Amino acid sequence: VAMLLFLVGAALMLLRTLLSLYRVVRMVRCGEKHRGPEGTVIVVTQNAVAPSSWMHYIILNQQDYHLAESAIIAHEVGHIKARHSLD
Repeated sequence: VAMLLFLVGAALMLLRTLLSLYRVVRMVRCGEKHRGPEGTVIVVTQNAVAPSSWMHYIILNQQDYHLAESAIIAHEVGHIKARHSLD
């Protein structure tokens, strides 16, 4: 029973991770792209998302992009440099 519960939990977590990855890739593919600092790409999306980064992409919603403070972008560049996408 314990092994079955573990396997079901692991399968659910894998499904959740793959769904999250699909959503990020879809945002990157469909978003408006702009050249960012230090080889990054800023992706502007219509979705209501918090500023985030994935691989070399910085994802911002339209409001954050138009109000983009250099501190937000510098923070996300720091995550990219630290390779947090691999976490």
